[in-house]
Order: sequence, then C-alpha cells, then structure tokens
Amino acid sequence: MKLTTAVLAAGAAVSLTIAVIGAARLRQGTRHQAERNEATVARNQLDWLAQMSAIPDLATLTSRTRRRTAVRRPAGSAESAGEYV
Repeated sequence: MKLTTAVLAAGAAVSLTIAVIGAARLRQGTRHQAERNEATVARNQLDWLAQMSAIPDLATLTSRTRRRTAVRRPAGSAESAGEYV
C-alpha cells in the first residue's frame, strides 16, 4: 500500500469516526431535551394540582366551568339521552 493511500484511508476512518460521534451526540442531546420538556410539563401539572387542592374555591370554580362548557352529543346518537359528555 502506498503512503498516500494509507494516509487517505486513515483520514477517512477519522472522519467517519467523528461523524458517528457527532450523530450520537445530536441524538443524545435531542433525547435529553425531550426529557427536560417532560419534566417541565410534569412540574407545571403538579404545581397546578397543588393549587387546586390547596384552594377549594378554585377547584369548585374549575369543575363548574367544565360542566358549562361540556359538549352535547348530537340528537339521535346512542348516547344522546340529554346528557353532557
């Protein structure tokens, strides 16, 4: 094998290794960002739940609002006995 061929082969191997490592780091970064997003959403949900359980008036207001904005089933459907969903 000539020296230039050996140098080119070594350079190609190094370039391939760097590309593989870069792709793995990008994939890992994306996964970690998704995990951080899930943690943030879970924290927000827990904060909201803590507020709802700590302030009974707020919990009552929320349940009333849900009942008022409920969607009725169309007439003639099997579940449309005048009940809200």
